[in-house]
Amino acid sequence: MVIKNAIIHRLDNKRKDEPELSDLPLLLTEDLQTVITTHTSKGMQDARIRFAVFKDLELNNVYLNSKQIFDNNDPLSEEKFVECSRNIAKELFKSMKSKTISAADLLVTYFEHENKNYLGILKLDFKDQYISEINETENGKRITISKKENGWPELGSRLQKAAFINDLSGKDNNEEATTAPDPNLIVLDRQTSINDDETDEDVSQFFKDYFLNIKLLDDEKTNTKAFLAGANRYIKIATAVDQEKRQSIYDSALDLLINSENIDLDSFVNSHFDIESKDSTEVKNHLEMKKVFKDSGVVRGQFKKHAEYTERLRKKRKLKLDGINLEIDSQIWSDIDKFQIKYEPGNNDTTFVNITIKNVRLIRRD
Repeated sequence: MVIKNAIIHRLDNKRKDEPELSDLPLLLTEDLQTVITTHTSKGMQDARIRFAVFKDLELNNVYLNSKQIFDNNDPLSEEKFVECSRNIAKELFKSMKSKTISAADLLVTYFEHENKNYLGILKLDFKDQYISEINETENGKRITISKKENGWPELGSRLQKAAFINDLSGKDNNEEATTAPDPNLIVLDRQTSINDDETDEDVSQFFKDYFLNIKLLDDEKTNTKAFLAGANRYIKIATAVDQEKRQSIYDSALDLLINSENIDLDSFVNSHFDIESKDSTEVKNHLEMKKVFKDSGVVRGQFKKHAEYTERLRKKRKLKLDGINLEIDSQIWSDIDKFQIKYEPGNNDTTFVNITIKNVRLIRRD
């Protein structure tokens, strides 16, 4: 991650009627670069991020100003960056009318990540560990942050609200999109990522609705379906890995979808193949397995599973065999005293199974 520009504006809605805006971007010291990079990377990797698209493009000030930054920042236009970041800060402050919304410093940062340009909009709630300072210079006002006695806030501490906008220059924003393989906007709002039933409606809606004015995409279901499809695909095509190993990977994928709220693709793949191994075959299998999931449509390394989609897995496991269809209660599936299945490889990657069912009460004969 390369930080190309950054600026801080102070949004103290508790004591001020107007935001305090910087005239100059930050002087990017090593400390500041570390703080900005850490908050930004952790925010983008948070399991609760969502994909989104902007609405009302002709009237959406965040979209219009963000697009101007991208259109004017190659080569980098510091003047346009400052002007548009000030407009974005005014828009956020306007959305923070409710006094129950926490005061904050707004960090706007223009950065490169994995060969793509992004604009980061990070709401940094006031912390005990650091303080924002206004410095008057002959060229204008510059707001920066300085650490207190206790040092910087814990690196990687969780952001509550942030938006990461992909390069908008020369792109059309599609409000009708249902999936986002290359999204224009990634949003993190920890108050609304699980549900929108906050007691204070202004608090729950001000960031994504009043400020950003966006439409969240149903990417949880997309990623969950793709993860299951990837597990299915892997056991069919990874012929270099023995059948028993492939089946254990598939079963562990199902267990993860049933028992975990969040899916971490790297952790899952690492649990089966060690990328740090000195064994080249182990590393090759790791990379190929990860590629299968990506090719199957998993677009994020971390995501929150779609609970409704995975609920059926919690209740039933299904097997379609040659002439036999089985639907097994998940509890029985896991009970070796009642159900056992052993997989046997055949020719041309055909799989045979030996199944034992015992001590199960007979309900009906047809």
